[in-house]
Amino acid sequence: HFQPPLPDALYREKDFFSLYPLDGGGYFIHSCILGTLRDEEICDKILSGALDEFGTLPELDFRRFEDWSTIEKTSWINRLYFLVPMAKTAMLRNDRQLGSLIRKTIFAFYRNNPPPESREEILMHWKAQEYRRDHDYNLCGITSGPADYQWFDFQVASRVIHILLAAYFLRGMELFDSSDLEKLDTIIRDHARVIHTVEA
Repeated sequence: HFQPPLPDALYREKDFFSLYPLDGGGYFIHSCILGTLRDEEICDKILSGALDEFGTLPELDFRRFEDWSTIEKTSWINRLYFLVPMAKTAMLRNDRQLGSLIRKTIFAFYRNNPPPESREEILMHWKAQEYRRDHDYNLCGITSGPADYQWFDFQVASRVIHILLAAYFLRGMELFDSSDLEKLDTIIRDHARVIHTVEA
């Protein structure tokens, strides 16, 4: 059973991003798109279309800005930061429809953006992205071109934290059946597998 590092009462009392501050680039993009760090305001803005440039929930296009010229934007959306304030709002409002939308978004991301399958594929993917980042972008100043960041760098670790916390907030709403829990387990294991492979 997943247990978050902070007490439930603190999660209920405080807005998520007051407990888990955004990094510099993430804060910049978050401010441009959502303009607030308050959980319910974030949720309501998203439901009113704040993420429309990425598509429509739950089937967002996580590759739409997959380019060096928009690297911060693709990193932000692929970390799924927005899931946690939405899940907390669903819990506080006891909004099963909203909770179901978050559930579908988690599964849609994984279905449309599967991880590299083998150890060799993971390492090959990371080496290719590291070269593009360190040589093409940082050294040569190439500011356009593909940036395949779904399963690279901090996106993986950040995203699995947000998936875990979102599912935790939704745990009492009976939205996940046994099949869903098996899918969640696979998603979490695959994130851990990628992290372990590149960090081992």
